Amino acid sequence: MACQGAGDPGQNQVGEATRPQTPSPKVGEATRPQTPSPGEARDSPAAGGGGENTPFPPPRSRGGGRPGRPEGSELRPPLPHSAATLRPEGSELRPPLPSSAATVNGVPIVQAEVDALSKAQGLGKERALALLVEAEAVAQEAKRNSFPEAGKLDRVALAKRYLETVYSAETLCGNIGDAEVRSFYEITYAPDWPVDIYKGLTLEVRCCPNTVTPCDTDEVRSCMEDNRAVLDELAAIGEKWTTDVLPDIASLKSRYPLLNATDFGFLVWPGIPLEEQKRKKLFDPETLRSVIALAPGQVSLPVESPLGFHLFRLTQFRPAINPDSPELVASARTAICSERVGRTRDRYVRTLLESAVVEVNQTGSR
Repeated sequence: MACQGAGDPGQNQVGEATRPQTPSPKVGEATRPQTPSPGEARDSPAAGGGGENTPFPPPRSRGGGRPGRPEGSELRPPLPHSAATLRPEGSELRPPLPSSAATVNGVPIVQAEVDALSKAQGLGKERALALLVEAEAVAQEAKRNSFPEAGKLDRVALAKRYLETVYSAETLCGNIGDAEVRSFYEITYAPDWPVDIYKGLTLEVRCCPNTVTPCDTDEVRSCMEDNRAVLDELAAIGEKWTTDVLPDIASLKSRYPLLNATDFGFLVWPGIPLEEQKRKKLFDPETLRSVIALAPGQVSLPVESPLGFHLFRLTQFRPAINPDSPELVASARTAICSERVGRTRDRYVRTLLESAVVEVNQTGSR
């Protein structure tokens, strides 16, 4: 078989890849790449089809059929995978500064601020960062509204002062009505506090430890006889007991080793006989009546009970709470106002955050 020469354009050398030959340009003609026709553009390496001998895939088209990036356009680095972004839908996404833990509308919060607040208030890093983000959003609003102290305080102090001024108790709590007070009572006090409270001080020789222990024993009777003379000592102390301070009984302890000075307190359900109420471990019903008869600041006469000998001084009496009790009305209004102010301020801060561009670098806030 005859072989064609190496310069013959229609044949290839043995082992050489088969590929179309590109004709040489004519002398004086500008050299330029051949533009594929529409029918062959799909399979052309230059058009992104990728021929067999194409060493790297061509750049992807970004729309409009133009490959790669337009000449002169800005190349923005992608956000790190650890970045979490809170922003309104459709708003521009900007990466936080490398040294910042977060940005609020482009204003950075550096990691050192997060660490300082976390240490000062004993907070976790994430909680400290959240507070700084909220404070920055409020501080920016204060500056937009020309708040007088906007240029004098740091973001946390400024946010606190601004909220206290704009949403104060004076502006939010002037219309707390009786219905709200009654509702507060029903939820907070009615289940547990429709009782009279008595508090005071006592000097006593207790021969029987409590009302649960049997007191009708020879040992208790012997103790009562041995200490009966303490009644006169208690009477003398009672005449001089004029303050809500326990008297010094050190001089009597050598003669009455069981003499003790302590405080007491108990609850009484008004309108229910004492015998029908839950038994008090330290008081029998007759002794309770002696204490209940006292006014605050008053000292009883010496009392002999099945438990021993006692002298009482009542220091505090608080009647059963009801919706009309002055202390209930005052505490209810204070609590309702505090809750209302806090709820209003929280709602305002959430509104500011919803309209802000907040970007948090989570790796830096832990």
